[in-house]
Amino acid sequence: MAHGLSPFDALILSLLLSSAIVGSGLLLLTLGVADACYISPCEQGDGLTMLFTVDPSRSFDGASTALAFIAHGAYGARLLLRRDECSDVAVGTLVGSTLLLLLMAAQSVVRWGQLSLLISQLATHGLFHEPAGGGATRVSRARVSEEPAFLEMTFLAAVEAGLLLALFASLAWGADGERSRFLFLGVDRAEPTFAERAGLLAAGDSDDEDARL
Repeated sequence: MAHGLSPFDALILSLLLSSAIVGSGLLLLTLGVADACYISPCEQGDGLTMLFTVDPSRSFDGASTALAFIAHGAYGARLLLRRDECSDVAVGTLVGSTLLLLLMAAQSVVRWGQLSLLISQLATHGLFHEPAGGGATRVSRARVSEEPAFLEMTFLAAVEAGLLLALFASLAWGADGERSRFLFLGVDRAEPTFAERAGLLAAGDSDDEDARL
């Protein structure tokens, strides 16, 4: 267990924990809107129910993405706090998964933002007007009560994307230089870090080029 985190380590840890907390909020909201019908009255029939509800595919997509955010934050925090035991492969896994989850967070922003926009437009213009018999007109409108939940999910997904972007930028900056600043700051290692190995390899290639010239 590492003691006395440096300011850079504390920044990385705070970003990881914040990402996990936001992911938990996204998970709770996703479970809360699962199977929610966002038009009133809710249309019944083959295909219509799935069309106008948060169907299982959307719920599973949102929940699995949120769980990935939580697992990533927990994994990164454990890696940071036990950095004297981690390997270059573990560090590379964290950096790569951060970039992957950043793309997934951006997809979540688009997904829930599009749904929020759809509901807002339906609430304003209605879904359709059709004769209901006897000269009456049946109007189907959006259930506006569901709109705040989707707006909150869009906001949390945007916050998650911002945290992951800041985390990835911090990791990229921290791994640059003669000595890796990421995770290994202040840790005595008998072997060179990944960044140091990369620098040695690059220097060796440069020497080989000079020798050929």
